Amino acid sequence: MARYIIFLVLILPFFVYTKVAYPLAGRGLYYKRFHAARFGDKDFAFMNFKMFLGDFPKSKLAKEALFAVGEYYFSISDYRDAAKSFIGFIDLYPESKAKLFALAYLREIAKHEKNEELIEKISKEIITSKQLRLLFSEFKEYVYWSAFSNKYKAVFFIDKVEIYIDGDLFTELSY
Repeated sequence: MARYIIFLVLILPFFVYTKVAYPLAGRGLYYKRFHAARFGDKDFAFMNFKMFLGDFPKSKLAKEALFAVGEYYFSISDYRDAAKSFIGFIDLYPESKAKLFALAYLREIAKHEKNEELIEKISKEIITSKQLRLLFSEFKEYVYWSAFSNKYKAVFFIDKVEIYIDGDLFTELSY
């Protein structure tokens, strides 16, 4: 019986640490990366977002980190890895507010590759991604802030969709 009590006393702190401290450490690491991205050190933030995803793949913050990794790859014109990141993001988080913007990135990658069939498929998915009711307004807006502190805005009109990143037009779809 004494051995059992000693064993519990020795092992219990380990379980408390892994259930409480490990997730808290992950959150702290994520926010360090977030602040690095916000203050212009995008390369450092990217490397650390990648490490965060490896260390904490089930974290609630993994969604934002995965989107940020795709953003970074796209920004350096690594379209293959950007596409893999955004496709993985959409597969893992199909209900995310950022899905619309991941689709916009995938559409731009398809345009870069001149893949007309894929452009059309993604365009239809973007257009149908939001229920559009413009009963008393001319447009409907959706906004998302990324871990890289980019402000995404999608504006749905009756005949087109405009997607902006930090106030600059990123892509436009007419229908």
